[in-house]
Amino acid sequence: MAQMEGNLSQTVGFNYVCGRIRINHEVLEKLFLPIFIKIMLNADDGRIVIIGSDSYDQNCIKINYSLKSIKRLGVYIYSKLLVEKVYIVAGWNLARAYRIQMSLDSDMGTMAANLKDAIMVTSTSR
Repeated sequence: MAQMEGNLSQTVGFNYVCGRIRINHEVLEKLFLPIFIKIMLNADDGRIVIIGSDSYDQNCIKINYSLKSIKRLGVYIYSKLLVEKVYIVAGWNLARAYRIQMSLDSDMGTMAANLKDAIMVTSTSR
């Protein structure tokens, strides 16, 4: 696990026990607050990418910006299947929560991270 440096608000958290992904608001701001996002996992190189989109397709997740807590808490996405796939690819302990620092790829318009750079969170909340 890597030591996390830089802007901690550009993180994505994973919790297997809750089947939850938490995307901080700043990650979405870097993507220009898209209406929809796609979360893509590359199992071969252990990378995760978040792509913003203004158009819907069957693999998109709609972001509800009307929630007052979104700037403070970020967006919670509940998908046990997706979280399980991330944990398997990363080789993480299912009993622990993890956080990864996302980086902007301005050429591609995506936020991306390597799962091996995750840090284990000391406590998990339900």
